[in-house]
Amino acid sequence: MNTEDYLRSMVTRFRVILDAHNMHLESFNRHEAQLEHWLKGELLPFLDSEVNGRLKKIATEVRPDPKGRGRVDLQLLIPDGSTGVEVWIELKHLHIGLQKGESYKASDYFSDKSSTIYKDVVKLNKIKPSGDKYILILCTKNPDSEGNGNWSESVDTLNQMLQEFCPPLRVSSLTDPSGFPQTYFLGLLKVTCK
Repeated sequence: MNTEDYLRSMVTRFRVILDAHNMHLESFNRHEAQLEHWLKGELLPFLDSEVNGRLKKIATEVRPDPKGRGRVDLQLLIPDGSTGVEVWIELKHLHIGLQKGESYKASDYFSDKSSTIYKDVVKLNKIKPSGDKYILILCTKNPDSEGNGNWSESVDTLNQMLQEFCPPLRVSSLTDPSGFPQTYFLGLLKVTCK
């Protein structure tokens, strides 16, 4: 199984957990909270259950460069022949809607160089050895519901910025908000170098 297929399948299977915690997701939205660590806390036991089957290894807060400062949220090793494919994943939780008196759409998190998503793309690109790179984004609410923006337009905006400032880089969305409830969306972005 290639990396993209595994991660798409993982998102589908992990949705069962998110659906079971819909009250949590509604509460995060109601309290205008971004809780990336909650996402990691739910994801880790799920990934643990995949070791010795779909996964060979899981590591958290990994420094790709032992002398560097930056850490990546997750490093997975997916079986592929005798060695496996190394996968690097940054996790994000984006609050969509009103937060502390300001309205946030998906595009607000993708629209400039100071945005967290842009910085993560650049950070993932610096990882050597390369491996496959992804950003897994939990949005509470669904970015395509109730006038909260448009996910694909936000991804396009990010790619336009990357073309201007980091031309070989681009992201592609492997998930679509239309198949998710209004309360959340689990966006999976693949980071590639053209």
